[in-house]
Amino acid sequence: MNELRQHYADMLYQGKIKCGYNITVRHSNLEDVKDIVTWFRLNISKVSHLSLIAFRGIPRYEGYEMFADGHSVEPGLFPE
Repeated sequence: MNELRQHYADMLYQGKIKCGYNITVRHSNLEDVKDIVTWFRLNISKVSHLSLIAFRGIPRYEGYEMFADGHSVEPGLFPE
């Protein structure tokens, strides 16, 4: 994805427009965070901000039941 980010950062910078990126951090992309931050630091003159947003979901634990406002919550209704 950094190649795609670079494409847009370069394109917008030519027009004197800075861009920014919001990235939701999940278990599936946690290992990529280091490369994303490194890329951002290398492009700090073109990219105005980088927001890393921690994904929050309901963990699934075998044998546990979860409740909200007195009602059972089905973890399968929410993405992991």
